[in-house]
Amino acid sequence: MDDFLDEALGGGPVICDPRFSRYYALVPVGLPTTLRQMAEAWRALEVDCLGHGSYLGVRRLDAVNGEHGFASYRAVPMHSAPALCNPLTVARLIAAGRY
Repeated sequence: MDDFLDEALGGGPVICDPRFSRYYALVPVGLPTTLRQMAEAWRALEVDCLGHGSYLGVRRLDAVNGEHGFASYRAVPMHSAPALCNPLTVARLIAAGRY
């Protein structure tokens, strides 16, 4: 799954929390209005968008695979500080998963 997300999201960083079977694609702060509306509709699909006031615990930068049991890890490491997932690409991946 990690390799698939790396390719599908263009290398944008993704955190995996295997304890709760969750993946978190890291996107820039502030979504365009259309994507915010889509994010609200995703709640029915059990897709949550964390925003201001949210906390996501992330392990050390070198924790890049599931070798530490059920601790969260970087499924797709951040390649550089400004390199985040494109929100539209994440939206397309969610839409594809839905269908």
